[in-house]
Amino acid sequence: MRSFRAFHHHLWAPLIDGTYAIVLTLLVLELPSFAMMHIRAFNATTIGVNSLIVNMMRLVIGYFGVFLIIFDIWSKKRRLLTVSERHCQVSPFENWMFLLSLFLATLLPPSMDLFWEVTQDYDLHKISNISGYLEHSEMQVISYLFGVVTLLIYVIIFLGCSSRISQLKMKIRANDSGDSGEEISVSYADLRSLRRDLVGRILASPLLVIGWFPYIQFIIYGLSGLWHSDDFSDAPP
Repeated sequence: MRSFRAFHHHLWAPLIDGTYAIVLTLLVLELPSFAMMHIRAFNATTIGVNSLIVNMMRLVIGYFGVFLIIFDIWSKKRRLLTVSERHCQVSPFENWMFLLSLFLATLLPPSMDLFWEVTQDYDLHKISNISGYLEHSEMQVISYLFGVVTLLIYVIIFLGCSSRISQLKMKIRANDSGDSGEEISVSYADLRSLRRDLVGRILASPLLVIGWFPYIQFIIYGLSGLWHSDDFSDAPP
């Protein structure tokens, strides 16, 4: 008996699209409550209007950065899934990979909400010179949660991509796939470029836990995900 034997590729696409749509919805639903926290802090303390404006801008910038990260994860999964649907048989390994990555994706909104809330509380107490219950080291530990979850998702996609590259390489060498040789070569090159992009995302993941510029690290990491390599000249050795 094989795991997910009857779970075909075409069932993953709507589930992936729906899951990430919900993830983004949960993130944006929390923005008004965090913005209201800033407004209440402004009315209750003497943090100043400049601090209020800066904190509001950081909140929006942070959300935009996380939005780009989630979009990048979704787009890379869909690239892998498109090739799998076109050229490969149902793989229990890939099914487990998608299932685990979707589970991790559901942890992104609560981990990000927790980071935003803790960061705002810490900044508020720091600006207003009120002693709080949070230390900077504790805030950093909480920020690691989002970074680790994101890193694990990229690692899982990388493993699935490497597995598909090996399968396509064997098909090209055997030349018995029944598909167009040129089409498989293009898909093979696409997955090679996808794997290079994933390596870059994994190596750059420490940006997510750097606390030098709160929220700014998310926009930097998110914008870097818009770059991708499209070298279709790769051919299996």
